[in-house]
Amino acid sequence: MTLPALLLLGISVAQAQGTMGGPSTGPGSRPMGDLSIRQLSLDLLESDRSERIFAVRELNRLARSNLRLADGPLQRDSTAEALSTLSGLDELAAPACILGLRHPELVAGCALLLGRLETAAALGPLQAAAQAEPRARSQRALAQAIAAIKQAVAEERAQQAKDGEAPPAAPRP
Repeated sequence: MTLPALLLLGISVAQAQGTMGGPSTGPGSRPMGDLSIRQLSLDLLESDRSERIFAVRELNRLARSNLRLADGPLQRDSTAEALSTLSGLDELAAPACILGLRHPELVAGCALLLGRLETAAALGPLQAAAQAEPRARSQRALAQAIAAIKQAVAEERAQQAKDGEAPPAAPRP
């Protein structure tokens, strides 16, 4: 290939990767690089339907990949980073997902995220959503999330009883 052709190809590849010029944009007008947990959590509540769906998908992707990394040895940096990310998801994304259960397009995705994070505070809202949800896919996701959270709460209580600590008050259904 000639030099001008290689330069043109290099520019095209750089533009496709979003490394030249201004920031490339994804859903809405936000730059693609701004996919922080905080911004995705805000998108669950304040944005249009397509951005809400994108946000819950990305939050689930983050949770899934970090849950895999969190099972590693505690001495590894990747394990510490994964635990930190999961903590951020539990702190920022879980409350947004609990509120996001009011949007029909988010029920299944938010239930999946809350179940992955085993967020005990979500048990009541998930059970309420399960009572009102007519779609089978969302019903399955809600049932799985409720079962995962109940199992995590039971395991935590068993561990606390084994350690001799007083168990916390049971969450209300």
